[in-house]
Amino acid sequence: MAKRGNSVIGIDLGKCAYKAVLLNKKSETRYALTSFASHEVPEEVTTTDEVAQHIKLLLKDLGGFTKSCALAVSDPDALLRIIEQPATPPQLLRNALRYNGLSMLNQDCKDFVLDVASISYNGGQAVAIAAAGEGEGQVATQVQAPPATQTQIQTRYLVGGLLRSRVKELSEAMAKTRLSVELMQLAPVCSFNAFEVAYPNVHQKEAFL
Repeated sequence: MAKRGNSVIGIDLGKCAYKAVLLNKKSETRYALTSFASHEVPEEVTTTDEVAQHIKLLLKDLGGFTKSCALAVSDPDALLRIIEQPATPPQLLRNALRYNGLSMLNQDCKDFVLDVASISYNGGQAVAIAAAGEGEGQVATQVQAPPATQTQIQTRYLVGGLLRSRVKELSEAMAKTRLSVELMQLAPVCSFNAFEVAYPNVHQKEAFL
């Protein structure tokens, strides 16, 4: 049995199947995948009790014992975008997106639980936004090395969101199991994170170009 605190369960809540892995920490840089399970779910699974029941069946197949859990959620209504804007503290950017989603993402975000993460500078270099032309023909263009007064470094941010009602449903479902949810992420973001760990140089320089 894995020592408590050195193991974690990862659960992928997909549309057609729930999947789980049990990871044990062997050292600071080494982890062992000790168990895997997959459980098919019908499309009509909608209630908190139904979700909880299918997760319990999945955990029974997985075996092992730990209370720490990370969730990867696949949802057709999830929001996942990459935006560019001046460097902004995450908390301020989350609030700005929540209340100004229509202008920043062309989507109302008030019903979403949002999170953001800086992923890179645009091409790793300063990019300037300058006005070209006059009057009605004025447009925004990107130029390199303009006058300092017009230069503004743009940062790329990954924006992820899940409907608040869905987060509430999953939180209530997990409360009916023996697991303690330490982390909830969109499934595509989990793939990004795994890629970053496996290929940090490629991820930093090329993944989001």
